[in-house]
Amino acid sequence: MGTALAGRFESASRMVSLLTESIACGDGTLAVEEPAKLSAVTSDDVVRVIERYLIDERLSAGVFMPD
Repeated sequence: MGTALAGRFESASRMVSLLTESIACGDGTLAVEEPAKLSAVTSDDVVRVIERYLIDERLSAGVFMPD
């Protein structure tokens, strides 16, 4: 088990929490597989997603005006 994964399971309560969240998301393996998937993301992947989804045609802006 890798250090990133081992750190996620430092206590029984943390392990239960992570596994419960994974199951609630519909896939009990997420708690174990997610760190490797996240580590595999490259800066090129991030740029590709930004260029695809963060475009002017999808832009929404809001202004918060407190009373």
